[in-house]
Amino acid sequence: MSANEQLHIALRQEISAMTPNRVDDLLARLGPQPTPASDPAETVTRRPARRVYRQLIAAVLALVLLGAGVFYGVMRGRRSTVIIDADASVAFTVDGFDRVRSVRLEDARAVSVVDPTQLTGKRLDDAVTLVTTLFISGDVLSETDNAVLVSVQEDNAGRADALAQRTNNALSLAATDAAIAPHVLLQTLPEQTSAVAGTGLGKTALVDKLTGGSARADELLQASVQDLIYYTETQDIPLEDTTTLGTLNTDVYYSDDAAVTIACEAAGLAPAYVSPVAELGWQGSELVYIVTLQPGSGVQYYCVSARTGEVLDSYMPDLTGVRPEETPAPVETTPAVPSAPVTPGGSATPVPVPSVPVPAVPSVDPDSFRRFVRFWEDIDDLI
Repeated sequence: MSANEQLHIALRQEISAMTPNRVDDLLARLGPQPTPASDPAETVTRRPARRVYRQLIAAVLALVLLGAGVFYGVMRGRRSTVIIDADASVAFTVDGFDRVRSVRLEDARAVSVVDPTQLTGKRLDDAVTLVTTLFISGDVLSETDNAVLVSVQEDNAGRADALAQRTNNALSLAATDAAIAPHVLLQTLPEQTSAVAGTGLGKTALVDKLTGGSARADELLQASVQDLIYYTETQDIPLEDTTTLGTLNTDVYYSDDAAVTIACEAAGLAPAYVSPVAELGWQGSELVYIVTLQPGSGVQYYCVSARTGEVLDSYMPDLTGVRPEETPAPVETTPAVPSAPVTPGGSATPVPVPSVPVPAVPSVDPDSFRRFVRFWEDIDDLI
């Protein structure tokens, strides 16, 4: 900066200091001036951004809690039914979280084995494990009778399959721990399925599938689950909405060949000469073989228990077609004697008549006849 510029600035400062500020003096004499009021329309209140964020978060949390409450109510109110049948039937009602809400014991044997208070409130897996253990200790499920029927009543097919698999996994694990390999038949049931008093819902549905709702259903409801499943699988009967897991123990059953041998021994006939045929069927609620023998002079029927091999009944129809209670008095007949050869110029030489042993046929009362007629009327429907 030059000397002239410095001199110029110094002079300006000197003059400014000596010259009074008239405007400031005038304002001082008038006193403090009021601040002009602002227009409310022009006033803008700015809220802190943090408060807005807090309100947004609170709204989101409220929606989440509301949705969670609705979801919990729906899932807790949802109901599915899982039934385990093994000659003792237990039905669980489970909610959407697979918690057991109620337990129904569907027959007398289940009442004697299971305490429902131990099951309510448990997870389905734990409840199935406990029931399986009780079935084993109560001799309902064993190595001999290893069949179990698991039924699920649920409209949603995906959930029904999931419940069935979950039940099977828990049941199989508990049985395996007891050195038992169970054979499980899984089936899904429609909502309108109803049970017969004293019989499990799943067993009722299985018998309906086997019989088509015929009069024989009442008798088969008394059959064991093991026998029903064995009959279904050996006769290749197709069942809708079912899945089979595991291997059924068949060592407790006689084969059809063994049943033929037993029937022939009872009749005193050799199998090679009687064209034997054995068909699996039912006598009341007992699984039996109906063995047909044709010795050449009529037909004989024998009913052999598939489990014990015992001959339960026998029947030989009258050749005239008359029922036993209407059979007339027997007519004695003389067996034909073969003609004796005649020698030239001589008389006939007597020919001895050989005695032919006639196998003894067990006597049959009218009730036996009616039972066997009923067997054959229903056998086509059952097989």
